[in-house]
Amino acid sequence: MFDHIAGKVRRAPLWVQKAGFEWLWRMLMEPRRLFWRYFTTNPRALYALLRYSQ
Repeated sequence: MFDHIAGKVRRAPLWVQKAGFEWLWRMLMEPRRLFWRYFTTNPRALYALLRYSQ
C-alpha cells in the first residue's frame, strides 16, 4: 500500500482493475515476491469457492 501511495509501484490499468485482475497484474510486475503467495492460496480459494457454492 505504501509503495502505491509513494508512487514506487504503479497500479494496474483501470480496465484490469475493473475486470478484477489486479492481483494478476501485481504478480506479473513482482513475480519473485508474489508467485508463491498466489500459487499456494489461489487454488485453495478456488477449491473452497467451487466446493461450498451452490
